[in-house]
Amino acid sequence: MARVMIVKEGEAWREGEIWHAFPTTVLIESNGRKVLVDPGNHPSLLEFLERRSVWKEDIDMIFATHHHPDHTMNIGWFPGVPVVDGEYVYEETRISPHSGRIPGTDIDVIPTPGHSPEHASLLVRSPEASTVICGDLIWWTRDEAPFTDREWFMGHPDEFAEDPEQLARSRERVLSLEADIHIPGHGKPFMMKENPRDP
Repeated sequence: MARVMIVKEGEAWREGEIWHAFPTTVLIESNGRKVLVDPGNHPSLLEFLERRSVWKEDIDMIFATHHHPDHTMNIGWFPGVPVVDGEYVYEETRISPHSGRIPGTDIDVIPTPGHSPEHASLLVRSPEASTVICGDLIWWTRDEAPFTDREWFMGHPDEFAEDPEQLARSRERVLSLEADIHIPGHGKPFMMKENPRDP
């Protein structure tokens, strides 16, 4: 049975022309393997893990939703740990394609390009709930109040998206999964609402 734990909830905010951002980092346990998703750039990541009794030596694999540095800078803290992205497994000097699932787990890799060409999300199923780890398929700044209904999800702007049309198709694909919980790249996890003003 898979288990999803948020290690650190991501945030993004702007001060004038300067952006600040660190992503939501997630730990997934599946088939006895620990997969760290988007280790990000927060300088206290190892401390956040240790608060949950997880040490860097416990991590079996790392998944990067995409290659933007705010999501990947801390990968170097986990030497020798294989890194997986939307298409490949990187292990030391070896680069090999995967089959659409993080090897050795029940975690599905869902290509969701648009924010960046290589962007991918994860679908984690468990008896309690299905969860999509969205990366920057959807994100918002800390001063925004998301409605998290379909219209909002589809129309929320992403000023860093490299291909907005492709981003819209990827969002449609994720909505078609009808997951119970969505974990954004920056912002709080949420459940989709039928109407934008639902409590």
